Amino acid sequence: MSDYKNNWFYIMCRKQNAKNVIYIIVGVILFLVGILLFTAVISVLNVLLSILGILMIVHGASSLFSKLPKLGEMMQRMSRDDFAGLGDLPPQQMYYSTFYCTERYLCAPASYTLIRYDKIKNMSTYSVTISRAGQKQYFLNIEFTDGRPAVDINIKDYGTFLKEADSFMGMIENYRVRLITNGSN
Repeated sequence: MSDYKNNWFYIMCRKQNAKNVIYIIVGVILFLVGILLFTAVISVLNVLLSILGILMIVHGASSLFSKLPKLGEMMQRMSRDDFAGLGDLPPQQMYYSTFYCTERYLCAPASYTLIRYDKIKNMSTYSVTISRAGQKQYFLNIEFTDGRPAVDINIKDYGTFLKEADSFMGMIENYRVRLITNGSN
């Protein structure tokens, strides 16, 4: 059994979870303000505040009660070698304010994602327009060899990522091939 709760990756995810508690609190406040405004006047603003509040509560709660516990279970089941492959400290370089690359894993603390390179089947990027002004968010979609559902990771520094996407994808592919070639389990 690994001491995953003291691992750098789990600690980073726990810190991310603290941000999600704030999401829940702000969501509750927005929801209550939206409901309280209904007593004065019914408007689109009331409905939007209530819906936004509910969405923030759901997002924060799913992370708090689902994502972190699942990550803990996964890390607890990791082999000694895999756990050791994560290292005691985070890698010095963080890519695009989103990813860390270890010996065996692609790590994205903000999305509670820890992916073994040899389990990656395919990677692609896509964007979602999030405002009328055309502002976009970019995601890395990862499909798995073992049939698990694909994962979408929000890329925080997408401007730099777009310039270096081919290089980054090539680096991940090199890690994947090396892990498969070495037969590490």
